[in-house]
Amino acid sequence: MRTERVLTFAVCGFANLGSLGVAFGVLSIMAPSRTTDLANIGFSALIAGCVANYLTACTVGEHYHGTIIRARNFRSLT
Repeated sequence: MRTERVLTFAVCGFANLGSLGVAFGVLSIMAPSRTTDLANIGFSALIAGCVANYLTACTVGEHYHGTIIRARNFRSLT
């Protein structure tokens, strides 16, 4: 269960080529004069997205204790 949660956060983020293409397309329409600047930072943005996804996955892995709090049991904990 812990592995599933960590992998979900590690894989399902914005650090993929499709998201980079969408962001590049939208930003190049909004600022056509800055297209070369966007192309220059594209790979760095992809790496930063990977790092952010993996840090989130690490945080989930550290804070997951194997218990799931259900809504009906939440009142008894407070």
